Amino acid sequence: MKLLLIAFMMLPLISKSQDILLIPKIPFDTIEAKFGYKAIIERPGAKKDLLYSEINEWLATNFNSAKSVIELSDKDAGKIIAKGVYNSFANYNYMGMRPVSYRLNFTLIFSIKDDKFRVTITDLAFTTDQEDTINVIGTIESKVKDLQLYNESKIAKNKQPGKLISKRIANFQIELLNGLDSFASTTIKKITNYISNTKKDDF
Repeated sequence: MKLLLIAFMMLPLISKSQDILLIPKIPFDTIEAKFGYKAIIERPGAKKDLLYSEINEWLATNFNSAKSVIELSDKDAGKIIAKGVYNSFANYNYMGMRPVSYRLNFTLIFSIKDDKFRVTITDLAFTTDQEDTINVIGTIESKVKDLQLYNESKIAKNKQPGKLISKRIANFQIELLNGLDSFASTTIKKITNYISNTKKDDF
C-alpha cells in the first residue's frame, strides 16, 4: 500500500516536469545584454594590417548575398563590422501547410591586433519573407523570453490565453536555437581555416 501511494504521489511531479522545456544554453554577453558567440584566433607573427587584409578577403568571398553588407572597415582601428544572412536556416511545416523558410540574420565584429584577432557573432535574429503565422520573427533574446514565459506558465499552471506560444511552436523555437551553436562553430572554423591557410603571395 505504501509503494502504491508513493507511485500515485509521483505522477503529478513527473507530468509537470515533462511539460517544462529545456531551453538551449546560448552564451550571453552581460555588458551588451545580448546572446552571441566570441572566439579569439591567434596567428603568431602576423601583423595587424595583414590580418585585416585577409579578413576582408574572407568576407569578400563569403559575404556575396544581396542582403549582406560591410558596415565598417577601419584599418587603423583594426575593426571590421559586417552584417550577414544565413538563408533557409530552418523550415517550418505543419499538417500540409506551405513550408515557411526562416533566415538567420547576424553581425560579425572583428577586432584585430598584431598576432591575433577576435570575432564576435551577435545581433542574431530570425526573419522571413513569407507570412509568419507562428510568430517566429524576432531576436534571439525575444525567442528565449517566449520560452521562459512558456515554462513559467507551466510551473504556475497559468495558461494566459493569447499571450503564450503553443508547445508545438515552442519546440520549433528550441530547434532554431539548437542550430545556433552549429552555425557559430562552423562560421568560426571557416574563418580560422582561411586565415591559418592563407599564404604570402609572391606574385
